[in-house]
Amino acid sequence: MPVRMGFIHGTAAEINVEIGFVPQYVRISDWTNGNIITEGYMKRAVVFTSLSNAIKTGDYIKGITSGATARVNKVIINSGTVAAGNAAGWLICDAEDINGTIQSENAQVYVSEPGTTAAATDHLGIVVDTELGVNIAAAVVTATTDAATVRAYIGTEATRRKGFTLGSTVSQDGVLLHYFAAADDPGMGGEEEVAGETQSSTAGVW
Repeated sequence: MPVRMGFIHGTAAEINVEIGFVPQYVRISDWTNGNIITEGYMKRAVVFTSLSNAIKTGDYIKGITSGATARVNKVIINSGTVAAGNAAGWLICDAEDINGTIQSENAQVYVSEPGTTAAATDHLGIVVDTELGVNIAAAVVTATTDAATVRAYIGTEATRRKGFTLGSTVSQDGVLLHYFAAADDPGMGGEEEVAGETQSSTAGVW
């Protein structure tokens, strides 16, 4: 499990902190005042409805409208079934495995990375793609849009400088901040259990 810890000088502006990998969890502590802790969860939760096609870890989705793609890390069913075409839940994806901007749209499921051909088959409906954080001094916020969170920093294709971004509110001016960042090793994690069933036993979905 890669782990990095260190200190940041707050500037009241966004700061990209390059640590060599995109973490799944970051905890920022205010060491100057000792009054604020901010946690960021870098995994992306793609909320879906009306899933009618079997999907599993390692599969891809592609938006019919946007053409954006994402590799699926986990599938969690909240309600309904694939057989009935009304399964709803969450696709958990790593931020660096999403290409383009996923919209509220219909999407197609692929068993391997999709090519350039436009997606055409409506396998599921995407409600929202979000990354969450918690500012313990405030409330739950959406990391992709809120200055009061920590979010994934993927860098550019040329540099691949990876890490995390402090929102401008988290980056308090003149404050000494400490960070703890960690990520699972590849292949870590097991099956989720939903309503007493593992995902692999739910209509072929895992």
